[in-house]
Amino acid sequence: MADDEGTDPLIARLECGELAFRFREAAHVEFTAASKALDKYSGQLSKIENGDVAPPPDVVEKMITLYGLGEPEADQLRQASILARRRADATPVPQSSRKYVSLERLASTIKMVYPEWPGLLENFEFALAALERSLSVPAKEVPAMAAARPKRGAEVIHAGGPKVQIVLGEEALYREFGGPGVLLNQLVYFRDEFLRLPEVEFRVATYDVGGVPALSCPFTLLHFDPRKPTDRLEKIAYTVSLSRTDYIKQTAPYEAAFDQAWALAKNEEESAAILDRRIANLEQQLGA
Repeated sequence: MADDEGTDPLIARLECGELAFRFREAAHVEFTAASKALDKYSGQLSKIENGDVAPPPDVVEKMITLYGLGEPEADQLRQASILARRRADATPVPQSSRKYVSLERLASTIKMVYPEWPGLLENFEFALAALERSLSVPAKEVPAMAAARPKRGAEVIHAGGPKVQIVLGEEALYREFGGPGVLLNQLVYFRDEFLRLPEVEFRVATYDVGGVPALSCPFTLLHFDPRKPTDRLEKIAYTVSLSRTDYIKQTAPYEAAFDQAWALAKNEEESAAILDRRIANLEQQLGA
């Protein structure tokens, strides 16, 4: 249980929600019955158990009574809710992604499948050009968000950090944001900053392997070390669409999709050579 004042409030909400769910399940109280007894508004219990909101004190006390919690469990839920109600610091990422960024920093393993460069791997110049195309990020927020991406990448992916496995569609090596020079710098940035790290494994799903289902619904899988503050979270899949983000605890389909993509993609040595050749082609094109 997170009891540290330095715990990220977004993580604390997830932990509080998981705790509330487990206490309800242990008490054999059906979700519908609990929702009817506790909700101030429709969907409140669902948002609490999913970690989207923190339960207010009166709802916590109702849970304690409804679930028949003894004093140790009751105090555990009260303390969890206090941490969860603290305000999170402003982060230069879209509101919908703030929970994910908090989880990302605690992951012990990160697995990604994308047809384009994910934000975690982007340099400032490429991120700026990509975010300028965004339909959901206000123009005035683009520079700060772009500057945050390489900083976030350095904080998450580093020597001694989590194991990172990346499957990238070959199209990412060709799709330009801001022109060929920006793309070249992005490819060199990834190679020099991340690919040199022993924690990073990189594979390219080339056109000739045919269809790769995971590339049509890109996602990130986060696995957590049970010794860290997320001890109630083992793994989670994170997906993004134009209008929503999803945090999925039932990750089996995503694990299977990642494993398939990993097997279909070129191995690490071949993928590094593909990246080097693309860099050389762009350098030749630009006369660099």
